[in-house]
Amino acid sequence: MAAMREPTPPTGQQKITLGEMRSSGVRGLLVYCADYRCAHAVRISADRWPDQIRLSDLEALFVCQACGRRGADIRPDWDWDTQPKAHRALSALARCTPL
Repeated sequence: MAAMREPTPPTGQQKITLGEMRSSGVRGLLVYCADYRCAHAVRISADRWPDQIRLSDLEALFVCQACGRRGADIRPDWDWDTQPKAHRALSALARCTPL
């Protein structure tokens, strides 16, 4: 009888760095609540963090303002430059709380 392999625990996926994202011309982030049932999302600027930070490093720092859950799924906002500047600033201040 063949020995059963133990399943390996899932590892957190490392995402791109902010520097890699910025080199593609993207400066904004889409931050989604980690609770898929909540589905709260916000657009924010990534300008406050240095280039060597990975998107995956930031995910644990966010707390959803809608449901209170810690953690987020963060992705580059490829349409960042199409949003009015005032809208971006308001969204970042009103809906997102990085720790």
